[in-house]
Amino acid sequence: MLVLGGRCYPIRLEVLALTPFGPGYSVVGGSGRGHHHPVIMSSERVLLARHGQTEWNLVGRRQGQLDSPLTERGVEQARLAAAALRGHAVDAVFTSPLGRAVTTAEIFARALGAAIVVVDDLAEVHHGRFAGLTHGEIERRYLREWGCRARNKYHWRFPGGESYADADRRAAAALALIDRRLADRPLIVSHEMIGRMLLRHLLDLAPVTFLINPGTGVAGHRPRHDWLPLSLMIWGVLSPGSAGASDR
Repeated sequence: MLVLGGRCYPIRLEVLALTPFGPGYSVVGGSGRGHHHPVIMSSERVLLARHGQTEWNLVGRRQGQLDSPLTERGVEQARLAAAALRGHAVDAVFTSPLGRAVTTAEIFARALGAAIVVVDDLAEVHHGRFAGLTHGEIERRYLREWGCRARNKYHWRFPGGESYADADRRAAAALALIDRRLADRPLIVSHEMIGRMLLRHLLDLAPVTFLINPGTGVAGHRPRHDWLPLSLMIWGVLSPGSAGASDR
C-alpha cells in the first residue's frame, strides 16, 4: 500500500537497489512550459527510476544540472535494477540528457533491448549558484537565501536556477511528449527532484501537499526517494535512501 498526501493507492511495489550521447539516440527538445492540470497517459504501465549513485552523491555535493559520474556501486545498482525488469516488456527508455541519467539509461536499454530517447525536460532542477556545493558550503555562503526556502518550497527558486514550480511545468511537458511517442511500457530515467514532480502528476497530487506532507511514505515508513508510477495497473520502482545524497 502506498500512502501519499493522505490518499491510499493499491500499488504493486517492487523495491530495487537503484538507483555522451552515442549514435542512434533520439534527442527530444522541450518547451519547458508544461501545464498544471492532471496528466493523462495512454501507456499500459509507466516505470520511473532515478539514476544510480554518483561520486557527488557520496560526498553530499549538489549536482542539479551539473554532473558527476556513476560510482561502481551506482553502475551495479542500475544493472541489478535492469535485471529485475527483464520480462516486463519495457519498449522504450526515456532519459534526462544529463550524463548520470544517460549512463543509467544505457544500462537499462542494453539489458532490456529497448531504444533510448533523450528528453530535455527530464533534466534535474537547475540549482543555479548552489550547484557543485555541499550543504555546509551553502549554509556558509547563502544562509539567508537558504532560509527562505522552507517558507515556500514549491515556488522558491535556486539563485540563478529553477524552482520546483519550474520543474513541475517541465515534468508535465515531458510526460505529454512521452505519451505522444505511444510506448506501451515506457521506463523514465530521471532525478530526485524532477522525479517528484513526475510522480505527483502521475498520481494527480497537489504539488505543495506532495512536497510538505510529513505522512508521505510506503508501507508505514518514509522513503528518501519515491519513484512510484501510474496507470490502470500502477507498477512502482522505489529507489531507497542508500542511493546517496539527497537533492531535496
